[in-house]
Amino acid sequence: LVLALSAWSGCDDASDPGPDGGLAATTGSLVGQVLSASSSGAFVAGATVSLGSQEVQTNEQGFFTLESVPGDVGSVIQIRAAGYAASTKTVTARDGQSTYLRFYLLAFDVQETLDAATGGTITAGGASVTFPANAFAATGALTVSLAVLSADSDQELQAFQGEFTTSNDELLESFGALAIEVTDADGDSVNLASGKTAAIVWVMKNDANAEVQLKAWRVLRARWRRGTGDKAEHERAA
Repeated sequence: LVLALSAWSGCDDASDPGPDGGLAATTGSLVGQVLSASSSGAFVAGATVSLGSQEVQTNEQGFFTLESVPGDVGSVIQIRAAGYAASTKTVTARDGQSTYLRFYLLAFDVQETLDAATGGTITAGGASVTFPANAFAATGALTVSLAVLSADSDQELQAFQGEFTTSNDELLESFGALAIEVTDADGDSVNLASGKTAAIVWVMKNDANAEVQLKAWRVLRARWRRGTGDKAEHERAA
């Protein structure tokens, strides 16, 4: 789940044609580097980078190469690494050339285990997520990971999903973002059960409006959309 306030949530809409807009007849290559969005800007080694059917790992300096990428059209690239929130970006390879890109990942602030039968609350960075009992489409011990992106940090903003625009090319004014991931004992993603909800409390800065629209991130389309709730009330920071 990815939420921005505007919030970062993982969902997809098959009616959206996506950023590709069709098939390209020619290709290029992507050479990228994955870094931490922390102040250290450390290399992220061993990250998994996926684009279509291709999947590669970053080396010790965080570098990777993807070949035969459709040229001059948008392609969706996904990056995952242990201890970091997954990232999805739309990238464009230059036709017949190598294109260099740099990607930043946001480290999780907290990773805790809870029992799906009893639920619980996970807290970090002025935000908390509460899952009621039997909220998940799974049983047993689950790992909940939470990352809080501060809109006041230029370094962390480099890990913001997308280009600060919606699928309708509307500009986003963001007060920050949350990344929430839930996995089972096998490391597979777990969703909320049908009809179940989780409660998110997020302390925002004083200059935010009394009501802020919630946006959710379409993982497979690499675009922001309106969240399931039209507005999100917030607590103002002291």
